[in-house]
Amino acid sequence: MSLSASQDFHIRPANNQDVAPLSQILAHSFYAEVNQSMLTSWLYPLLCWSIRLDLYTKFAETSADSICLVAIDLENKQTVATIELHFRQLTPFWSAPTKSAYLSSLAVDPNWRRNGIAMQLLHSAETLAKEKGYQQIYLHVINHNQAAQNLYQKANYQLAKSESNLITWLLGIPHRLLLHKNLN
Repeated sequence: MSLSASQDFHIRPANNQDVAPLSQILAHSFYAEVNQSMLTSWLYPLLCWSIRLDLYTKFAETSADSICLVAIDLENKQTVATIELHFRQLTPFWSAPTKSAYLSSLAVDPNWRRNGIAMQLLHSAETLAKEKGYQQIYLHVINHNQAAQNLYQKANYQLAKSESNLITWLLGIPHRLLLHKNLN
């Protein structure tokens, strides 16, 4: 299944061959502080290993509830970016059921950033969600990740909720922003 392509890269569903490069991309994107710390240098390989195990488990499951997409560099046949798309049906007791999709783990290899890959992954995931009949799509972003917030703003995502609580404040954990986009 081919979702989209451009001159430099191709987007498709992930498979087991993508696990090793994806674990590096995800670890670097979400745990860069751990990668650069001299005191915890032993932790980075362990982190990559645990991400690999998680990905192998996800890819072994045959579920219609989620899909992981990857961007492949056409010249080198190298995995350079990823996004996960999860499908949900929300059924609050006070209204009709609502189909919504949720995006997570958007990560791009540092050498490939600022090339439009993240935007293309977003559009591919949104297109897939629309094709499956979903009307809403959500994602979380950390409040201090301004680059990601700019990307989502350009893609017409809007703030649905700022999530913070006493525990995150006491522990110094950045609060998350829940962003939303109507796919209709």
